[in-house]
Amino acid sequence: TYSPSHSNITVGNGTETARYVQVNELVLVSYTLTFGSTTSFGGTIEVGLPFTAASGAEGAGIITEAGVSNSVITASVAASANKAVVRPHNISASFARWDTNIDATNPFTWGTADQLRFSIVYEVA
Repeated sequence: TYSPSHSNITVGNGTETARYVQVNELVLVSYTLTFGSTTSFGGTIEVGLPFTAASGAEGAGIITEAGVSNSVITASVAASANKAVVRPHNISASFARWDTNIDATNPFTWGTADQLRFSIVYEVA
């Protein structure tokens, strides 16, 4: 496990699990955030990675509105970066573009038991 840094995420009383395994120069990261009543998002969601990336990489994940729906997301890391940027992936007409932010009310109003999950494989610098 590791403790990731964040941009535009307040974990509050939510439950966060961040794990990684490194095999030679490749790192596999698995991340889950389950919302609590004081968890919040704002702006572009970024989750810290355990190591800086040598080159860009894409991962996939899912966001869950508890008891309502699941939607696919993309996690992306740029070369020389140490954070994954999380964006929606063609959720609806208003979220069809990769550069649309996930925030407190998009693509749904986040609440207790909702989840953000993703995995990404990248090469370390």
